[in-house]
Amino acid sequence: MDDRQIVLSAKGLSAEELLEQSDIQFAAMTNLGKLVDQVGQWCREATTFEEKANLWAQYEGLCRDYRVLMAWYSITYSAYVFSESGSELKTVTIEGLQLTGAILTDH
Repeated sequence: MDDRQIVLSAKGLSAEELLEQSDIQFAAMTNLGKLVDQVGQWCREATTFEEKANLWAQYEGLCRDYRVLMAWYSITYSAYVFSESGSELKTVTIEGLQLTGAILTDH
């Protein structure tokens, strides 16, 4: 049995506050995903190029932000799963935004 513990930290936040904030962010991301799915459905149902272009003009930023958030979530989850010792820092650039996160493990 693996007795390693994951220690979460963020400047100015306790572990409990960080977990609470993470839950809020996860819920927000889930709801954002539902909206992006709805936009995709509207695009599939659009019958003219103009309708699709108008939908894209309205929701392009939302869809881009969702892709960035999901990519970051994937990276931090992978870092958590594959981190084996010490602390691991991941930096990635997605659509011009540089994101950095640390996964700290206590052995």
